[in-house]
Amino acid sequence: MDAMMTSVAAGPDGLVAVGSVWNSDQDRYVAAVWTLDDGSSWERVRHDDSVFGSPAKGRNMWSVTVGGPGFVAVGADKLGTGKGSVAAVWTSTDGTEWQQVPHSNVFGRPDDDVTMRAVTAGGPGLVAVGHTKDSAAVWTSEDGRNWTRAEHQDSAFEPPGHASTRTVWSGRISIERLCVGKRCAASDVRRHDQCGACRGQRGRRGG
Repeated sequence: MDAMMTSVAAGPDGLVAVGSVWNSDQDRYVAAVWTLDDGSSWERVRHDDSVFGSPAKGRNMWSVTVGGPGFVAVGADKLGTGKGSVAAVWTSTDGTEWQQVPHSNVFGRPDDDVTMRAVTAGGPGLVAVGHTKDSAAVWTSEDGRNWTRAEHQDSAFEPPGHASTRTVWSGRISIERLCVGKRCAASDVRRHDQCGACRGQRGRRGG
């Protein structure tokens, strides 16, 4: 069983890391949390299918931060639909006992394939970033339990009618763009700016 840690946060009693564990029998990940309170050994939080996902209903945790009731983690929930994912949020007061925030429309639909990739303290309390299958997405929350999705802005998140996707990944905008009939190899904004074909396209659009 393979596991990956993707984010860590420092709380008053130690470190909390989140990630996912691969279930090869069902070909899915389930969310996972580890804690470190003695400075030397990590301990995985006891798994609960209803919170972290079951082999039939995969979930991923991508990021964790101190905030809300104590800790807030974000990721994706497959909902057992066999389609895409919806965004998912978990909260904990101490890093060891977790609850998943109930799904609502603000987290998207499986057909939209929505994921929250990163969360941090800021704005009204918390800001999370992620993506749908078509564009970047931003959410805000005062308490980690009640979330609002920012209104989509074409100029910021996805120019309409242009063959590109913009994905907010861990607070960085990653751009893939079709350039002169071939996909641009740039993986982030700085490298993308070094692509002459892309600069030419932006110049013609006035961007």
